[in-house]
Amino acid sequence: MNDRPFISQFSPQWTDPKFLEAILVQREDLLAESVSLIRESVLTANKHHLLFIGSRGAGKSHLVTLMHHRLTQDAVLTDKMRFAWLNEDETATSFLRLLVLIYRSLSERYPAEFPASTITDLAGQQPRTAQDQLGQALLRDLGKRTVVLIVENLDSLFRHLSTDEQLNWRAFVQNHPVFATIGTAQALFDGVSDGNEPFFGFFDTRHLQPLSVEEARSLLEKIATLNGRDDLLAFLKTPVGHARVAAIRALAGGNPRLYLIFSELLTQARDLDDLVRPFEEMVDRQLTSYYQERLRWLSPQQREIIQFLCRDRHPVPVKRIAEGLFTTHNSITGQLKQLREMRYLDSHPIGREVLYELAEPLMRLALQVKETHDRRPLALIVDFLRVWHEREEIEARLSLCGPLTRGHAYYTAAKAFFDSGAPNLRHEYLRHDLDLLPEGPCDDATIARVRATAEDLDEPAIWIKLGTLLNAREEWDEAIRVFTHIISADNTTPAEVAKSLFRRGYSHSQAGRGEEAIADYTRVIELPGAPAEQVAWALFNRGLCHGRAGRREEAIADLTRAIDLPGTPAKYVAWALIARGGFHAQAGRGNEAIADCTHAIELPEAFASGVAIALSIRGHCHRLIGPHASVIRDFSLLFGLSEQARIEQVVQSSLHHIASAVVEALFAHTHDPQSWKERIAEFLRHFARFSGLAELGDALVKHLPKVAESPLNHAAWDAWVESWETCRAALKSEDQDHLEIPLRLLRTGIDYLKTKEEGRLLVLPAEERKVLRDALGLPEEK
Repeated sequence: MNDRPFISQFSPQWTDPKFLEAILVQREDLLAESVSLIRESVLTANKHHLLFIGSRGAGKSHLVTLMHHRLTQDAVLTDKMRFAWLNEDETATSFLRLLVLIYRSLSERYPAEFPASTITDLAGQQPRTAQDQLGQALLRDLGKRTVVLIVENLDSLFRHLSTDEQLNWRAFVQNHPVFATIGTAQALFDGVSDGNEPFFGFFDTRHLQPLSVEEARSLLEKIATLNGRDDLLAFLKTPVGHARVAAIRALAGGNPRLYLIFSELLTQARDLDDLVRPFEEMVDRQLTSYYQERLRWLSPQQREIIQFLCRDRHPVPVKRIAEGLFTTHNSITGQLKQLREMRYLDSHPIGREVLYELAEPLMRLALQVKETHDRRPLALIVDFLRVWHEREEIEARLSLCGPLTRGHAYYTAAKAFFDSGAPNLRHEYLRHDLDLLPEGPCDDATIARVRATAEDLDEPAIWIKLGTLLNAREEWDEAIRVFTHIISADNTTPAEVAKSLFRRGYSHSQAGRGEEAIADYTRVIELPGAPAEQVAWALFNRGLCHGRAGRREEAIADLTRAIDLPGTPAKYVAWALIARGGFHAQAGRGNEAIADCTHAIELPEAFASGVAIALSIRGHCHRLIGPHASVIRDFSLLFGLSEQARIEQVVQSSLHHIASAVVEALFAHTHDPQSWKERIAEFLRHFARFSGLAELGDALVKHLPKVAESPLNHAAWDAWVESWETCRAALKSEDQDHLEIPLRLLRTGIDYLKTKEEGRLLVLPAEERKVLRDALGLPEEK
């Protein structure tokens, strides 16, 4: 296809802009906004200076080229702006030299307006004189127009300019606001991010994000459309096509340039030989020197870490890096942190472990070029062939290649992996991709990717992953369909059947179908070969379902079986004890509930949220059967635990009941005003932290009838009110407000209880009197 669109992988400015527009993904909004800002710079005195940050191949030049194209197509701007697009390989060690580069770029593009003789006439002048004259010439020749200055690799320019020269540049731009700047850099650098540098705060910085799997697929679809490859376009839209793109993300990361490279292998009708030879030469010429220079910036141990990760296809844990480099975990932890901060590495927290990989896949490719001897095929291209093609496709393509071609060498290398019995590389990549996914809620694109992977590999573990993600999204019916598929499949192990039944039971339960959930949990419990852990968890969940259905004794029986079952993990025992304690409490068996909760709290494997629930249940049981000191202790422990662990939801859900229990226990436990003040002050701080002072105030007012029933004398009643008033005064002013009305009601209520004269209530406004009369059980006012 001689009329095939040309898309340069390394120099987008040589590509027809209409093709660049056609394959643009992810950055449509960024491009439109950036063009709008530069347009404003040209048309008004408000000048913008944009800096785009992204690694090699991130699409910076693509973006800048399209900005240039759109701006030049705007007829309103034609006579009001002039472009100075600097050669990225040229450098400047002074502001004078930078002015020369800017004027020369303008002269080459607009020779009639910016005569080349302006620069040559300055030869022999003193630098300061030449700088002043050239600056004035630039302003004179520019007139009322704006220079749109494009500087790629801006970080390199800053490295060669001293602070004094940067100050000269900044002063000129500020004194003569005729510039709008479009800059790019590989990473954020001190010249613009350090508060002590002249250009700090000068640039509006935008970081180019890597492509997601969906965006990469969109890019490949657009390239296929551009090349008239309807067959490839249709394939990319299939679940298998989705899975293939997801798999090659392990090779390309989110780097657009690598997807352009791979697109050549997908869309070209020519032999592979015609593609890989110029590609090898281009990579060697364009990439290796850059990455070798970046490696020279690192310490020897940091270089060893980078080289180790270059040889590994997947994110790697610290332990494996340490073992591979024959060193200790502690000796490289700090180095990994620095490499991540310098954007050499990306990290992925998985549970308690952190996995590391190269931030720039192109670095691996560049090092492969230098390490590939005897013209062996590049591993990146071989891996791509292994991921994208099945064995039969590789063999068919190999048969069409001449034995001396580079294409033959690549297909032979790919076939050799299939012949060796090596694991399916595509499947490896897809599994690793899933391992990095959390099991919490995810977006539609992630669900589509996992579904495509499940259909491609058809492995029960991946279907279970899909069903679990659907459960996290509360898509219960779809999750049930997925788990049903696994349960009925021929290649599912008893453990996988048990897991699927259990999770389908959870789906049924959350969808309100309790009996179907119980049936699934029962099948897990009775399934031969089901792991003890699954059986214990099924007993626990079946017990909860029985409890929700009002079958409390069946619930307690299931929870007891889960607790006593050999092999039940300790954390499941803790949850079962807490749940059984809750059901005992509902049945009025306070001592049994307290025993279960105490057992759960004392387990060595007890976890914060479980302990919090157990303390809450035990505290309420102690409220019913005593002693009052235990109520105070349990809720004091509960609030103390909340300072160390994230259990806000447990506390917030019970604040009203906790407040009633605490007020009642504080009043009944002691009659010593000093003890009252100490405990009241403690609980006021706790309730204030949870924004629960309103609940505490409400409980105080509703407790008035029990004050009236107490054997305490009137002086003690007054001391009770005064203790609360004194402690309230010690709170922050904004917290005091929540207790102002409740304490006024409490004081007035105590006055009424001492005399039983309803006239005492008239000191309150009508709405407050109604609240107090309700609390005291008095009839409504006539």
